[in-house]
Amino acid sequence: MDIDSQYDFFKHVNLDENGNIGVVLDGGSTGTVSNFVNVSSKLDLPTAVAGVITLVDDYTYFFLKDLDLVGDRLVSGINTTILAPSSENAKITSTGLGVGVALLTSTYTTPIRHISFIDVDTAFDFDGAGNTMALDWTGVNLENVPNVGTMANVTNFIFTKGALINSQNWIFTGTQGTVSFDNSLLQGTGSVGNIINVDALAVISRRFRIVYSSIVAFGSTVGINFNASATIPDEAYIFDTVNFSGGGTYTTGVDNTSNLTRWDNSRGVTNTAVNGQIYMRDNVTATVIAD
Repeated sequence: MDIDSQYDFFKHVNLDENGNIGVVLDGGSTGTVSNFVNVSSKLDLPTAVAGVITLVDDYTYFFLKDLDLVGDRLVSGINTTILAPSSENAKITSTGLGVGVALLTSTYTTPIRHISFIDVDTAFDFDGAGNTMALDWTGVNLENVPNVGTMANVTNFIFTKGALINSQNWIFTGTQGTVSFDNSLLQGTGSVGNIINVDALAVISRRFRIVYSSIVAFGSTVGINFNASATIPDEAYIFDTVNFSGGGTYTTGVDNTSNLTRWDNSRGVTNTAVNGQIYMRDNVTATVIAD
């Protein structure tokens, strides 16, 4: 590009209202080059209205350091992405946020990577009813959160390489596709409650699985409660190479005797197994088998 051409290009560059680089297109309209926001203070986020910070649709927010929202909470837009360099050096909290008020709320697909949510009563309130909500979360930690919150009507929820540390009461309800935890640590608080709770209203169409993970339930905490009234296909409630420890109650509700379960190579619970075959030989009369 020659000097005149460079000048002609850069004189048409401006900034949009969110501080992103924009280009004036033919006809005078502005096109956004990048919907990417580095966040090092609360001022880098949209202004809170009545305590709610509404993140912009299709924007990516990259949190560079620990951040206290000081009583405000986040509401995700359509396909808002939340990123950080590491869950160890980028942690979101909100001092003064009320009991039962979720730090992050969404009704849309919200990818999250390498960040922690800490020191609040409730972390999440997600409900994808009417939308296709896909949640792929990697390296997400929750620390000191007594009520992680609710995941309702999620098409896919994939939680990998993350941790619950002194956190519990994560409720899955409504119509779900796949709910999956892998290569993760799930450690409760020791108080009354469940680390993971699949409630009676849950309808899981594909599978609920925890693989290559550790679940630490001690004191009065239950590891996994899978309500017997929840709906799931046969052999779709899966533990594979899961280590239960802590000395508390590890599972309640549906157990290894149910056809719904497929528990393999796990410690602290009784694994499932196919056992027994039935056959008949030389019977003269027909034998009716009800089940």
